[in-house]
Amino acid sequence: MSPIMSEQPPKKTANRNRYTRIRVRRPAESEEGSFSGVESEDAVKEIPAGGKRGVRRMKKMTRTLMRLGIVAAVIIMVLTVWVNHDSIAPDGVVYFFKDIFASRPSGENFPIQIAGGTVTAIQKTSGGAAMLTDTSFIIYDTGGTEIIRRQHGFARPFLRTSGRWSLLADLDGTGLRIETRGSTRINMTMQHYILSASVNSNGEFAVVTTSTDGYAAEVTVFDRKGTEYYRWRSPELRLTDVELNDNGKTMIATGFTGEGGAMKSSLLYFDFSRDKPTAVLSDTDILMFHAAFMSGGKIAAVGDTGVWITDKNGSTPQKTGFDDHVLVGYSISSNQITTVLRHYGNTDGGLVTAVNSRGEKLFTHTFAGDYRNIAPCDDGAYLLTSHSLYRTGVDKLTPIAGQTRDGEFVCELGKHPIVVGLTKISRY
Repeated sequence: MSPIMSEQPPKKTANRNRYTRIRVRRPAESEEGSFSGVESEDAVKEIPAGGKRGVRRMKKMTRTLMRLGIVAAVIIMVLTVWVNHDSIAPDGVVYFFKDIFASRPSGENFPIQIAGGTVTAIQKTSGGAAMLTDTSFIIYDTGGTEIIRRQHGFARPFLRTSGRWSLLADLDGTGLRIETRGSTRINMTMQHYILSASVNSNGEFAVVTTSTDGYAAEVTVFDRKGTEYYRWRSPELRLTDVELNDNGKTMIATGFTGEGGAMKSSLLYFDFSRDKPTAVLSDTDILMFHAAFMSGGKIAAVGDTGVWITDKNGSTPQKTGFDDHVLVGYSISSNQITTVLRHYGNTDGGLVTAVNSRGEKLFTHTFAGDYRNIAPCDDGAYLLTSHSLYRTGVDKLTPIAGQTRDGEFVCELGKHPIVVGLTKISRY
């Protein structure tokens, strides 16, 4: 008997990355053109080790990565909607697309004819400017297109803006509104008469009012939905102004009281984790008009006799006095305080003084004409007089336009100043 030989299985290849030669059974062509059942030696293919299994593994991994990407995109979209639900409300989306497709090229709308009321204020907003008349609230985009016009019934309308938010209040009245391009977000009535108010870039706002129960005044802070979250009542100090920080956790206020037959003015710093001011600076030689937060954690306050620069700790302020001049206008930007002064009794011409956030005087420069208005810009201020339109920088006052005829107000719109006259708005 001849031994039966069994076929041994092929040995496994140590290197899985090598290519394996696999014979494919294919009939060989005969001389007559027919095919026989003999394997053709040239019918050989080379495929990677692992074959279809490796391909399937790669497709599965690709699908998994795509699914993870879709889930991540959905999470980001949900978070964006949740954080910015106010700005992407349906009416806000309408105005967004209207800006893209309907606005004319920048500057083509100027000059803009003013109709329907007397202008009382105009201030910069993100993406445009908000204008207040004795009957209406109006928003323009950077090209000068009128985006919205809403009526109000305030006897003494007051305007404050920050970012895309605008606050309208009726001074010595009780009405208050928070506006955006999309809609009137809040329309409320205060319990007491409004003395001043402020809104920050998140839509939170603070309102100074008169008070009762023996208190001289009070300040109330609301979130952007109109829910109160902080209140302080002053037993003696009559509050005159307030500025709410963008962080929504701190604010500053100014006020005055009588002491020993003299008037004492105070600057107060509030941290909402405390129920009282955490720092108070007072003096009898100044009556504070306004205070504002500046860059580097500095706080600026402007009064009738000078400018103060301090910080949240109530450090001894750096003071810049006005000497024998009277203050007729001022502007506070993130890094500069610009004041407009003139000699007592004079009505024509004057001085412009700029101070930085460290309290250092940058320059003093004379100007011509009767003072009309001043407004902050990115690196200084625009000054409007009956003679010229000026711009302040870090070291000088530069005229940028000649006589502006009936100009009453100036404001930065986009990268250009605009001047509001009696009948039209012009861009320079």
